[in-house]
Amino acid sequence: MNTFVADSFALIELRKQNPHYISYKTTNLIITENALLEFSYYLLREQKDAKQTIEQFWQYTRQITQTVAYASIKMKYALRDKKLSYADCLGYCLARELNVPFLTGDKQFKDLPNVEWVR
Repeated sequence: MNTFVADSFALIELRKQNPHYISYKTTNLIITENALLEFSYYLLREQKDAKQTIEQFWQYTRQITQTVAYASIKMKYALRDKKLSYADCLGYCLARELNVPFLTGDKQFKDLPNVEWVR
């Protein structure tokens, strides 16, 4: 089974049942706590129960190491013209640390290495 680190964009598209994301339902998804918070906030805006979402998806989160934290701020600084979020930089750097692709549809990541870009 394939493994990916998913950002909140990917989680939202899976929730919306975007046909381009259907094949990722049967993969092993890892998310950061920050991505889960962004996803839960999206659901809360849609009048959904964010607490239930956090409880349901918490098992898929991975804690960020100091190495990933430092790599993410370096990435955010180096690519500051792309205006990347800290949450996305954390996810991307976690994916690199775990040696798995970063699953996203954010256009800022389209041409970066180690990205599974799906729109």
